[in-house]
Order: sequence, then structure tokens, then C-alpha cells
Amino acid sequence: MSHKVATAKIALANIVGNGANVAAVGAGGEVFARELGQTHLFLYLNLPIWVFFILTVVLAAIGSVASLYVDVMKEARLSYTQKFMNLVMGFLAGLIGAFIILPTFVSSPTMAMLMFTGLCSGFAGTLLIFNLGEAIRSTELWDGLRKIFTTFTLNGIKTMAMSRLRLLAAWILKEDDK
Repeated sequence: MSHKVATAKIALANIVGNGANVAAVGAGGEVFARELGQTHLFLYLNLPIWVFFILTVVLAAIGSVASLYVDVMKEARLSYTQKFMNLVMGFLAGLIGAFIILPTFVSSPTMAMLMFTGLCSGFAGTLLIFNLGEAIRSTELWDGLRKIFTTFTLNGIKTMAMSRLRLLAAWILKEDDK
């Protein structure tokens, strides 16, 4: 009989705890709805902020789809799965560019800048994903990129080291003249 009492106490505690969670979620949702319901002046219209967020998502999708009509993507012999993956990754790049990267660099971006960033990031993201895929799949291109990177890196280090040694020598020789 005592196990039934213990079970009833546990069930009552779960119900009360879940009730508190439901109340907290409801309060959070009300605050979230109030935040999204704030209006913003754009093209002489007072529109709620959620309209701009939806437009940014739609423009990211439009930028991703529009990138298919660029010559690089038209001439590419991609399967439907590869095209779909490029579109999805470009769309995600548009969302990340608009909602994460832009607010990182600009403290208070305008809504027009948010929408434009979503469009451009979606467009550029699809092309970037395509080009990275081509670079990874092509061994000749991968070897060329590796050679260019090592050449420029080694030449850059050599040039920087020589310039620093010249500055050090000039500083030492200048100290001896005094």
C-alpha cells in the first residue's frame, strides 16, 4: 500500500512541476509575441518585425535558387540530389549570414540590410558550397591549390623574415654610429 502512496506523490510532483513549466513557456511565448509584434517604419509603412524576418528567410531562399541561373551552376553536370544539397546549404548560409554574422559585426542593422544580407548570403553560399565541392572532388585542382598555398606561404614567410632581418641590421648599425 505504501508504494501506491509514493507513486501518487511522485505523480503529483510531476503534475505540479509540469504545470510550472507550462506557465513559464506561456509567459515566454507571450513576451516573444510582444517582441515580434513591435512595429518598424519601412518605406513609410509601420510593419511588425516578424514580417521582416519572414522576408529575410524568403529572400535567402530566393538568393539560393537564383544562384542556379549563374553560368557556373548552369554548366555544371550535377544530379538533382547535389543541386538540392547546394540549394539547402546556400539557404542555410543565407540565414546564418543574416541572423548570426551580420548582427555580430553591426550593432543595430537596419531591416533593409538584414534582408539584403540574407539575399546575398544565400546567393553566394550556394556558389561557395559548389566551388568547395568541386575543389574537394578534383585532385588536380586540390594539388594546384595546395601548391599555390605553400608557395605563397613560404615566399611570404621568407619575405617577412628578410625584411625583419634588414630592419634589425639597420637598427644595430644605427646604434653603433651613435
